[in-house]
Amino acid sequence: MAYTMIEFIKKLYALGERQFEKEQQAAVLIRKELEAYHVPYRTEHFTMNLPRFKKAELSVDGHTIPCVATSLVSGKITSPNPLISSLTSSQNFLHNSNINFNQLCRSISRSNHYFAPSVAVHAHDVKHFLGAESVQGTVIVHKVRHTATNILVGNSKNPRYVVFSHFDSLYGGAVDNASGTALSLYLATQHKELLAHTLFVFSGNEELSYDEPIYWGHGYRVFEAKHGSALKRAKHIFVIDCIGFSKTNFVRDQKVVILGFPVKSLSTIINKTTLVIGDYQKMMTFYHSDLDTPELITEAEMRRAAQAMIKKLS
Repeated sequence: MAYTMIEFIKKLYALGERQFEKEQQAAVLIRKELEAYHVPYRTEHFTMNLPRFKKAELSVDGHTIPCVATSLVSGKITSPNPLISSLTSSQNFLHNSNINFNQLCRSISRSNHYFAPSVAVHAHDVKHFLGAESVQGTVIVHKVRHTATNILVGNSKNPRYVVFSHFDSLYGGAVDNASGTALSLYLATQHKELLAHTLFVFSGNEELSYDEPIYWGHGYRVFEAKHGSALKRAKHIFVIDCIGFSKTNFVRDQKVVILGFPVKSLSTIINKTTLVIGDYQKMMTFYHSDLDTPELITEAEMRRAAQAMIKKLS
């Protein structure tokens, strides 16, 4: 039977939210796939702190409002004007207690996270806050030690190309980023000729960390700290994140690339770094929500992305 990227996306999605133990199980699935096609790999483990969300409660004038924790710390939400759009960069409100919402999404979207008590609500519940006399919110978050993994496949000594994708997720994360993981696996297992000059990096711990001010991308920065010389020597770097649901774009704008690849040395390598991503506006309609399902992705779109990547890596 022909190799299908959709089937692997479904396997990752079936794990649920790929944090903590589920992230480790995702790494096992990737290794098994590589072993099934006799592709050598190397694992690099690292430890960091992750937030384990224990409680999120919100009421407006005594009425309970459904919400999800989006803060890396515990506390009360007491701000008199707590509402913000999560489509605004979290960097603008990183230490502000808030209630955030994604007006493009028809579910609760955990678009951003903050170093202050915060929760995300559904956009249709925003009306309850307008003119409210009492808003009370509580979040309880435990800072927990976790061991994550980066999996390296291909030429790690002097790669001409380095291709990144992360396999952790918020919610099931079919598009973000089982899609990018599946494409990288396809390239590594079905086009082994690329391994001679390409390094594929399957990274854990991209979504959340306690790094300030940029809490995402920690696994990429771990790789950078250990293999920065490979990034400097490489002819080009590709970061595959959120594809298969629309036409694939190859983006070079640093303001966009940093959203998917926030490494410390980005300014020095931006001229050879490309973010491989789908339609950003469309993505925000399901981003970091339970709407990010395999049904959004087509094998045809994944194949087109694969052909484009093969051309660039050849």
